Amino acid sequence: MVSGLLPTMLIGALGGLISELVRVAPSMLKNNKFPGPVELVVSIIYVALGAGVALFGWNDPKAVLAVAIQGAAFPAVFANLVKGATTASDSGGGPQPPQPTRSGPVRTKSRTRVAQSAVDYMAGRF
Repeated sequence: MVSGLLPTMLIGALGGLISELVRVAPSMLKNNKFPGPVELVVSIIYVALGAGVALFGWNDPKAVLAVAIQGAAFPAVFANLVKGATTASDSGGGPQPPQPTRSGPVRTKSRTRVAQSAVDYMAGRF
């Protein structure tokens, strides 16, 4: 049993870490590519989201496994929200061709390549 703010957050973050490893490991093994710095920051944020399990209450004693599962669910739910809010065409996947406008010069998409990479990674599009 676990109770208290810090222990609940730590167990939740551990669940978030396991969830993130399960989400990223197959892609790393398949592509033989380690995530870059932007992807690592996103992974750290996802693990920290696992600590959000403390929002469900930390005063009442709970089973460690239940807290870890709830901590694993937070990043998974967030990743699916990002995936549902964006599409593969929204996030790019590569350079976009310039789009002519009526007002004159050709404009490119405002989202940078780093932001596209982060959104793709957050949505699970490796």
